Amino acid sequence: MSMRPWDILKSRSQLPVEQFQNGRLSNINSPLPTQELLTKLNDSGFHPRELSWHKVDGQFWLTAYNSEGHTRIIPLFGSAEISTEMPLNTILSGLKNIAPLSTMQYEWIRKYDFYYFSRETQSMYGSRTRPLPILRVKFSDPAETWLHVDPASGTILDNKDQRQRIDRWLFNLLHSWDWQLLLERPLLRELLMIIFSLGGLTISISGIVLGWRRVQRKIRTAV
Repeated sequence: MSMRPWDILKSRSQLPVEQFQNGRLSNINSPLPTQELLTKLNDSGFHPRELSWHKVDGQFWLTAYNSEGHTRIIPLFGSAEISTEMPLNTILSGLKNIAPLSTMQYEWIRKYDFYYFSRETQSMYGSRTRPLPILRVKFSDPAETWLHVDPASGTILDNKDQRQRIDRWLFNLLHSWDWQLLLERPLLRELLMIIFSLGGLTISISGIVLGWRRVQRKIRTAV
């Protein structure tokens, strides 16, 4: 399964996710210069270390990150007030641009689950940012696409269609044992992985021994 044979689990989603922006990220018009925005953030008690400009539903936004990974978001239009989250109506309006004719359902994800979870820094997926809460949006397109949106930054974190969710069961789960129930109990997870690894090692060694004995019998018969 790791080689994705015949592309049987390849994504079939054709949703133009880039339409969430509803326009190119260029010619940013801001009511305040960047230095004034920085001053505004610092005066509010939030000390940014990184700034990110992006566009949602045709409007420009600035997301500021501090050293602890917390965010503040500022609309680069109107009064440019600082907030902790982008308005839900703005996010939904941007998402509607992706598939205007598709039915869209959404739910708030406030704790990690099987399809949205965080891993240890040293793990294969540890570099992925997994903030909470996030918005899970389900489209009624043929591929049954899901999007995860971070309201604190107004960005799409990832998207998964039905095939990718099946792949989550058949590949990632069996390789990483990253079922949320086990991720919350790391010692149990590691113990189970060791036990099953030893079981696999035992089967492998047994196969080698049986194979070698068969080869020896054939050699003796030939002699």
